[in-house]
Amino acid sequence: MVKTDTNGFLDQYIEKPVYPFLVSMGINVLTRPVLDLMAKDEAIGMPDLLLRVKDQMKKVYCVETDCAWLDIGRPDDYEKAQEVFTANEGVFLHP
Repeated sequence: MVKTDTNGFLDQYIEKPVYPFLVSMGINVLTRPVLDLMAKDEAIGMPDLLLRVKDQMKKVYCVETDCAWLDIGRPDDYEKAQEVFTANEGVFLHP
């Protein structure tokens, strides 16, 4: 990654920057009143529903945890996650 000054000249060169951020791991606990925010037979994704809860109700509490996370939304991602699990079963399975 490069950063330039106001004249377009190289100011910083950052090799393979790391950007920490929180991700949704898809574990959600909802209370019954959330159902009232959805129309009958409405199809809504969790991100949109949680934003609706935030906008129309109160707060959405998020739990931050230090754990392993891999996206498994595509078949090759899921295959990679299986490989990671198989190579590190002791990390994921406790006696």
